[in-house]
Amino acid sequence: MLKPFLNSSIFLCIAIFVTTAQASIYDKTTCNNANVYEDIDCLGQENKQFINDLNIIYNTIKTTKVSVDEASVPSSEYLKSFNESQTAWNKFTTANCQMLNLPYASLQGGGIGLVNGACWNNAYRSRVNELNSWMAELQEK
Repeated sequence: MLKPFLNSSIFLCIAIFVTTAQASIYDKTTCNNANVYEDIDCLGQENKQFINDLNIIYNTIKTTKVSVDEASVPSSEYLKSFNESQTAWNKFTTANCQMLNLPYASLQGGGIGLVNGACWNNAYRSRVNELNSWMAELQEK
């Protein structure tokens, strides 16, 4: 008799967690249209801009030389480090967004696209901000 209650309680907890996770991921974006498909398009456009920003950072790193204690660090070392970092970041973000999307995998409609777009949007925004801060520090040296 207690077993059906436990199953429904577990389902309710999972449903609340999934709904909360979806809301918290999505709330961090700037795309807040009334239509889920417009939001997906908006996130796609924002993500393209973030990718463009990452390309600008990449091109800046290619030409950056930093002097630290009278020793100049060649831009090739920064570029190599950035490439390794970006590869690891991309691998982590892909796995992380897949994990966050897992509860929505069986849903129909645009829900999974919205969650995936928002996940990448937040990851790109954070990465661009992090790298811009890092670049600012490099240029100060």
